[in-house]
Amino acid sequence: MKRLGIFSAPGTGQLNPSIALGRELQRRGHTVVIFQMPSAGPLVSTAGLGFRALTKTRAARSPVATVRAPARRLDTLRVLRTHMQHVLEFGAAAARREQLDGVIVDQFDFAAGSVAEHLGLPFVTACFSPPLWLDALVPPFIIGSGFSRSIAARVRNIVANLGVAALLAPFISRINGWRHRKALPPIRRVKDLWSPLASVTQLPRAMDFPRQHLEASCYHTGPFHDRSGRWKTDFPWDKLDGRPLVYVSLGTVQNGTPAAFAQIAAACGKLDVQMVLSTGGRLPPEAIGPVASNHLVVYFAPQVELLSRATVAVTHGGLNSTLEALMQGVPLLALPITDDQPGVAARIAWTGVGLVAWPYERTARDLREKIRMLLSESRYQHAAVAMQQEIARVDGLHRAGDIIEAALAGTCQ
Repeated sequence: MKRLGIFSAPGTGQLNPSIALGRELQRRGHTVVIFQMPSAGPLVSTAGLGFRALTKTRAARSPVATVRAPARRLDTLRVLRTHMQHVLEFGAAAARREQLDGVIVDQFDFAAGSVAEHLGLPFVTACFSPPLWLDALVPPFIIGSGFSRSIAARVRNIVANLGVAALLAPFISRINGWRHRKALPPIRRVKDLWSPLASVTQLPRAMDFPRQHLEASCYHTGPFHDRSGRWKTDFPWDKLDGRPLVYVSLGTVQNGTPAAFAQIAAACGKLDVQMVLSTGGRLPPEAIGPVASNHLVVYFAPQVELLSRATVAVTHGGLNSTLEALMQGVPLLALPITDDQPGVAARIAWTGVGLVAWPYERTARDLREKIRMLLSESRYQHAAVAMQQEIARVDGLHRAGDIIEAALAGTCQ
């Protein structure tokens, strides 16, 4: 069995699937160490995995500090740039200390593949968001466009892909400076950031757009999710009253905006439902304003358990939350803003598993009508259940483990 490292970019959306993947590999007999910012240590330790910090900063006491994602794309790029610098500075020494046999690299940990290459270690790319496998037929996830085979759509996609390359150019330039000092050849294209052995995404094939070119090393699997290794959250279960449950969580991006939550609460206030809204720890429940007496607003909620009882999920469109809802067969209302959320939302609409409220259609009236449609029109429930069945059939976490083991052993199927 091997000692494997997982390099993960900052953020809950990266850390939770990293932990699930690590636990799957650990169940197979491997020793797994996650490399991240110091504040991730408590959450990783709770999951029973090894941990190695990538800075000399002391770990934060609260797990919440670990995983704050930024609110805008430019902030995201700054966070990723800082993380890249830490990986280039501390990554090689940290990996050497752990005496690794192979590495799994988060798609957004742009420098860790170069660190593995410098150390002579095989590595696999793991895509916790929709993959950046740039294709003229598929709009990159930074835009919320749907799928079309038209010439105009292909031109749009090509231009958007050039935009992605431009956003990543400063990262590649910085990495190439480091690679030059280590006598490694330069990275010339975005795809060169990913592993030549295997690139594995938790986005199910059934939820992705059709692709014109999919390299043999690229694999769709399914959610990197298990119910173990997460913080326990108290919840007043006795207050659920049996009405259709609308579960609301806007992840770690939009949860600092009371107005967004207030609009959703107002939308649910005139429906015969019970809303459970999690503010994600950033806002106190009272900041949302008055809500209907049967609605519940809490700092944190046991998301997976509530989704198993939910009729509709309202989400920011992060891939992890989306997949967790679909694993329970729950249709979604997505309110995307930034990062991969537009691309996930476009796929929610395309597959029919839910609806999207774009920024220009988020009045309480707009949201109420969309939630009413999800409650009353069976096509959304049927599509969500069909996706649930497909996810269960594929068993993505197990499949990803098989691919990673085979790739690192040099026999990837």
